[in-house]
Amino acid sequence: MYCDVCHLEAEKTMELLGSSVCENCFYKIANISVACDEYDYYKEIVKSLLKNYKYERPIVNPVE
Repeated sequence: MYCDVCHLEAEKTMELLGSSVCENCFYKIANISVACDEYDYYKEIVKSLLKNYKYERPIVNPVE
């Protein structure tokens, strides 16, 4: 499978907000410290995953 975060081929991936994420990237996202230099990078990655997840969902109008 293909990881949507690191863009590399991975044997095992999991779904995070509708995207495929490898175990290494998932571990980094889940365990990164706020004081780490890469924190802002992974924060932006999660923002983009969330944005894609939100806009791919159909908008349901309860009135109709």
